[in-house]
Amino acid sequence: MVRTQAPPIHSHVWHLYSQILAGSYSETLYEEITDDSTQAEIYHCAEIDYLVNRNVFEAVGEKTLRPTSHLTVTAGENHTVPAGIPHETHIEESSFVATLLITSAPQATHASVYSKNRILEDSYDRPVLHDAEKFALLAKLTDSLYSP
Repeated sequence: MVRTQAPPIHSHVWHLYSQILAGSYSETLYEEITDDSTQAEIYHCAEIDYLVNRNVFEAVGEKTLRPTSHLTVTAGENHTVPAGIPHETHIEESSFVATLLITSAPQATHASVYSKNRILEDSYDRPVLHDAEKFALLAKLTDSLYSP
């Protein structure tokens, strides 16, 4: 069973590189299409304008998505997701997964979120970590990976 609180299908404004440190998960990549192709489904879509306010969703209507690839990655492996490509991560309900995520500089101005349910315009506050907090978390992760 896939986690019920998993993020919906979404895209990013940056290229994403993920190195799996522990556990495994699967990833489905999608493409937006304009025809009624087989295996395509209609989703409600909201966009996030990273240049204006990256904390606000704006509903933009319906989009048609078709899966293009599906892969499973495990500890020691990596995968990439190009900027602007819709994707969905599937993690089993009772599993632990740790990844090192590296992103490029922004390559686009908007990211998208897709859902079978209507997406209402909304906002949220992203947590902000200062450099000292980031380095402390990195040190803690490094210690846990290399401790006997």
